[in-house]
Amino acid sequence: MNTDPAMQKSRTVVAFDFDGTLTTRDTLVEFIRFAKGNWRCLLGFLLFSPLMILMKLRLYPNYKSKQRLFSWFFRGMPVEEFEQLGVAFAAANRHLLRPAVLEQMEAYRQSGAEVMVISASIETWIKPFFPSVTVAGTQAEVRDGLLTGRFSTANCYGSEKIRRLQSVRPDRNDYHLVAFGDSGGDRRLLDSADEAFFISRGEILPWQEEKKNKITERRLMLFVILFLAALQAMLITKYYDLFTAPTRFYWPLFIRNFHVSGFDPITYSVVSDWSAGYNVYRHPLLAFFMYPAYLLNQVLMAVTGRNCAIFVVGTMQLFWGTVAMLYFYRLLRRVVGLAQRASVVLTLLFLSLGYVMLSCIMPDHFVISMALLLITLYITGLRMRQGRGLSACETLLCFVATAGVSLNNGLKVFMADFMAAPKRFFNPVRLFLLVLLPALLMWGFCRMEYRVFVWPTETARHKVNAQRKAAEKKKATARLLAEQREDSVLKAQGDTLTLLARQESRKAEQHKREEAKKRAAARQGAPIAKGEFLRWTDITSSRWDAVVENLFGESIQFHQDYLLGDVLRSRPMVVRYRGWWQYGIEAVILLLVLGGLWMGRRSRFLWLVMCFFAMDAVLHIGLGFGINEVYIMSAHWIYVLPIAIAFLLRDLSHRWQQRTTILCMLLTAYLMIYNVALLAQFLLW
Repeated sequence: MNTDPAMQKSRTVVAFDFDGTLTTRDTLVEFIRFAKGNWRCLLGFLLFSPLMILMKLRLYPNYKSKQRLFSWFFRGMPVEEFEQLGVAFAAANRHLLRPAVLEQMEAYRQSGAEVMVISASIETWIKPFFPSVTVAGTQAEVRDGLLTGRFSTANCYGSEKIRRLQSVRPDRNDYHLVAFGDSGGDRRLLDSADEAFFISRGEILPWQEEKKNKITERRLMLFVILFLAALQAMLITKYYDLFTAPTRFYWPLFIRNFHVSGFDPITYSVVSDWSAGYNVYRHPLLAFFMYPAYLLNQVLMAVTGRNCAIFVVGTMQLFWGTVAMLYFYRLLRRVVGLAQRASVVLTLLFLSLGYVMLSCIMPDHFVISMALLLITLYITGLRMRQGRGLSACETLLCFVATAGVSLNNGLKVFMADFMAAPKRFFNPVRLFLLVLLPALLMWGFCRMEYRVFVWPTETARHKVNAQRKAAEKKKATARLLAEQREDSVLKAQGDTLTLLARQESRKAEQHKREEAKKRAAARQGAPIAKGEFLRWTDITSSRWDAVVENLFGESIQFHQDYLLGDVLRSRPMVVRYRGWWQYGIEAVILLLVLGGLWMGRRSRFLWLVMCFFAMDAVLHIGLGFGINEVYIMSAHWIYVLPIAIAFLLRDLSHRWQQRTTILCMLLTAYLMIYNVALLAQFLLW
């Protein structure tokens, strides 16, 4: 006996959403651009951007914001002209349709199923795309042949989609319903279907499986938010009294009192009193990205009378840390193809790494860079799975964002573009427009930013420093002459004992200064040269110690001695662990990584991830940029470790996969307890 529900029912009805499901983007925006031009479209969306934001935050109804936007552009237009625009728009924008979903639609039609398109978009421009398909969309109201700017039907969104389906096909028990959607507005329709599929960045996924994955994802992100919020609360508690009091000069306050590893409190300073405070050649756009946070802090300062920079920055870091974990989890699920449980375990393992959790709360740029790099890898990985490269828009946006925050990371975007489509990368036009021109413009912006924002300040500071040094030199000369006169008097008086005591005291002071210089030199090796950039290199420090104790040591698990100390103050460049087992933990993780690299050796995506790591390894270990505190740069590369382990878990046999997953769970528990305990000790005691 056949128990297939589809075979028991007389027919099959297949309902497709339009925007984002059958198309690659929202057609309302594209239709407005087509009908009104780019500048009018931009002006309209700028005017209505507050409503759009409120709508996204679910503080303003979806249909009202959409109707007001539609009315602003099209109220009073003759209906014949509007319909002609719909036909012309469909003819000129067939490229917006997703080939894979169109193939599904055609296959269902060929099998004899009834196909429908149910969408919140206006029927006028949907029907010309599919003239032989039933379309149920939002309808524009017409009076006396003119558009009123209102809708004559309810916005076809959410439960309205089910009502529109039932109005066309009310006999729900007589047909097998298959539904395709891509957003929250389709969830009711997908839940009511006998068979449902969710479209995620071009991939067709079973809805029930995706629904379970979304629930797991939300629970995981809730844990991440609560965990990072607790760590951020500890940091705020430590510095609340010092940093919330208003003052005239914020930078001296922060730099003299904030000492956590090698992290700089520049973001606190920029958000408190905006300036291009970051190194403009390393972080060209970061100060401008922080300007809205500065404005928000100014409002809060006016209301509360306290400097709220630690709260504003803490909220930003919490957001970017959550984004980083979200896209890391999605990368494991969608790009690597790892099972749900293993993806959760590796996401928590990633979070438990010492300088990952630390980067997520420190007032520095690292967590933003980490999130942007993971988003770049996620998008690139999906494009690789789809057999195509990054679009021009994706490449440019990723480059501007990543390079704007940390200039050297912009090169990683170019690596991603190359690895996704190697042959296309060297197309002369594309190479010029998407690589050379953006790089030159970014560098030109760096130079302009330096001349406008940095040079005047530096010139004034150099002048003050020169005057201070001249005054100090004058005082030193006067002191030396005075000492010589006093020595001459003592010598003339025959007071040899006093004279010898004074000379010994000066020798002791000189020895103390020399020892201080030696200690400073021990924390920083000799550079390749003393130029503008090469002075940051280091060619003499031990690479083995840097790799074992710092790169794969401190980055993963904190050292108990000199806990989170700063090498520019008191921490030695190399600190040893107290127990052998801590080196054992490091070795186990690296063995898992090596196993993953072997399992994924044929994966182009894994090679891309390793290229990201290789770039940082050459920069920090090879050339020695920041080698004395290489662990604070962990956020730029340390995701390589759990991603490599993901390939191992994915490709192992079921039996060994279970064992390795348990091992990863034990590592996660150990690192979470160990690192959190030491971090809490540092922040609270």
